Amino acid sequence: MVRIRPRQGFSLLELLVSIAIVAILLSMLIPLLARARDTAYKAVCSNNLRQMSVGWLGYVQDHNDTFPAPSALPEWTYGGVRFQTMAGGVAGVDLSPVLDTTRPINRYLSNELGTTADSAGQGTNAAAAAGRDLAKIFHCPSDAGVFEVAASGARGQRLSVLGQAGGLTCYEFFGNSYRANPNLFMSVESQDKQRDSRPMRMHDIMIDTSRFLITGDPVWFHATQLAGSSGANTDASWHREYRAGNFLASDGSIRFTNFATSRGVDFELLPRH
Repeated sequence: MVRIRPRQGFSLLELLVSIAIVAILLSMLIPLLARARDTAYKAVCSNNLRQMSVGWLGYVQDHNDTFPAPSALPEWTYGGVRFQTMAGGVAGVDLSPVLDTTRPINRYLSNELGTTADSAGQGTNAAAAAGRDLAKIFHCPSDAGVFEVAASGARGQRLSVLGQAGGLTCYEFFGNSYRANPNLFMSVESQDKQRDSRPMRMHDIMIDTSRFLITGDPVWFHATQLAGSSGANTDASWHREYRAGNFLASDGSIRFTNFATSRGVDFELLPRH
């Protein structure tokens, strides 16, 4: 006679052990994936600033080595996008970012990178696609907006304070993720409280040009505020490390630094000591 062996299944203990092993593996894998994602976002952010430097250089060269004149919120509106309703969309819905032609460095990005219809001899659809690609330059993929800092110095809830109801990123609110150095828009003489109100010129930079900050992740602003000032209780640390981010220097170099600890060594906001 043939003996039929009973089917073997998992015992409850074996099932619990398997679940525990999977949980341990996931707990090890998820931080690695998050770190890898942040590294990729950091690289995209750095590349955005590298392409943005083309626009800054083009503008300065075309305006007698002078940076843009001050305007409303110049530290945000030197470049960037506006949001318009896509064809066939309802107002306020399906907003699409397009380069804002009123912002100083934008047309130099288009011309120098050769992505407009005029420069490439392409049709309207190709020009629209190129415009969308250029619009992405001003968007840091880690952009989480600006959030409050608790009295203890620790970050509060990671909910942006931008927008009437809060929750907007810098890109959504300003059309730009990257905050420029406000000293660019006033001359050294103006900074010394004299009468000359022209914007800064390249020859006004009297320090190592690899350290003079042009623009970068806005965390530089919050990290350099004096205690008790209006910006000291907010933060914009987007890249895992507190008070750290990418910045573009006046020589075109891009670096990732901690703005709370490296001022005077890795970067400067004033064009001279």
